[in-house]
Amino acid sequence: MNVTADIYERISELRRGALATFVEVTAVTHQAGRSYTVTDTDSIIMNRFAGGNGTSLIYLPTTTGNEGRIIRFKSDSTISAVKIVQIRPDDASETIDGAASYDFNRSYDGLSILCHDGEWFIIQKKEK
Repeated sequence: MNVTADIYERISELRRGALATFVEVTAVTHQAGRSYTVTDTDSIIMNRFAGGNGTSLIYLPTTTGNEGRIIRFKSDSTISAVKIVQIRPDDASETIDGAASYDFNRSYDGLSILCHDGEWFIIQKKEK
């Protein structure tokens, strides 16, 4: 068995889309006044809210060392106008599309952001 040829063939199949790829989903349960910090391995974050009304925070990593990184966020039915998840850069000098934060305040919202040139950019947004 030629291991190098096998690895080359698997990489080629991935590039052609011939192999299924899977991404781990990070499930975060929020509560008012609590926060979650995005880790180096998070790429899709599923958000739910438990408990009373209020705002919970998600802190994005610094843009340094994250050039080209895409992070996706999704909310379930528990997020609402009174149970808000606010996404904000951990570094206050950084922004999301020029703003200090982005609020998830509706059920089944979705957001994809891209880190580029020292800023986070919204590249896709789904509002129910």
